[in-house]
Formats: sequence, structure tokens, C-alpha cells
Amino acid sequence: MSDTTPENMPGSHAKFPRETTPIPAPAPGGRQMPVLTIWQPWAVSIIHGPKTYENRGWPPPPNLVGQRLAIHASVRQPERQDWEDWELVAEQARRWGQDVPPFRQKSLEFGAIIGTVLVTGVLDVRRALTMPSPWVFGPFAWVLADARPCVPVRCKGAQKIWTFDEQTVREADRQWHRDNSPRVAAN
Repeated sequence: MSDTTPENMPGSHAKFPRETTPIPAPAPGGRQMPVLTIWQPWAVSIIHGPKTYENRGWPPPPNLVGQRLAIHASVRQPERQDWEDWELVAEQARRWGQDVPPFRQKSLEFGAIIGTVLVTGVLDVRRALTMPSPWVFGPFAWVLADARPCVPVRCKGAQKIWTFDEQTVREADRQWHRDNSPRVAAN
């Protein structure tokens, strides 16, 4: 689910669960990375844009803060209302001086892990006096930093936090950065 779901849109009065569950333990035989599935264009705005908050109805599990989280772009195609909601927030972000690249639906990835971020904290929007960013809707805004794109890793998403093979995600990250690093011309 994404922060564009009806229960997370500004002005919503939906009920949210207050409990959080810890990240599932790694499966035997390999380390697992926590993953969060997010609707497009919000997912790409985190990995390639200025969105440094992810809005959820629940805070991140305490053991997720300080860890890298893989961002999975949902297979769900954005509807017209999703683009209109995103453009309203993007326009406000531009007024705040943020560089918001234009995203086109045909250039977006769907059904794939597209990068990782560091979860650095959480803002309980219900108690905030001011919003630090136009990307914050709440009720809980996960604070994200150090977005790192990766080569898309095709996989099925899930709701809440789920896990995926960490080595696969790290190799996709290395490949993306290897393929997109500046080339030095030979003399």
C-alpha cells in the first residue's frame, strides 16, 4: 500500500492499528532485507526524487530504525487520481524549493525492488505542530535518508513489511552504481 491510499490521504478519518510487529527474522540459509511495497509514483519519488518521508498508519518497528529498507514498486498501475494527488504534493514541494523531477508512467518500474533507503526515525504527525515537508501526511511519517537506486529486482510484493534475499538486493545496487558511474575517458 502507498501513502495515496484513502486512509492515508490528508483529511482522512480512518482507524489505524497502533501496534507494530518486529521485522521477520531472516530465513535459514541467508540474510534477509526488510522491504516495503509502495505505489508508484510515490516509490520512485523516494528513490529518485525529494521524498524523504513515507506515510503509514503505523510507526516502523523499533528494530527497523537505523537499518536499510528496500523499496518495492507495487505492480499496481497509478490511476488518474493518484497522479493528481502526487502532482499536488509535487507542486507544493517545488514551492518549498525542492527539485521534483517529472515522472512519466511509461518510464516507471512496477513489481520490482527499485532501491534502498535508510530509516532514520519516525514523526508522529498527530503530535507535530508543523510539518517539516509537503511529503508528510501522517499519521506516522517514516523518516528516510540515503536513497540508493538499484537495478530493478522483479518480485511479488506484499503488505506491511516483508523480507527478500539481502545479497540479491545488494548485488542489484552494485550493478546499478557500476552501470551509472561517470566514465573517465582514456587519453
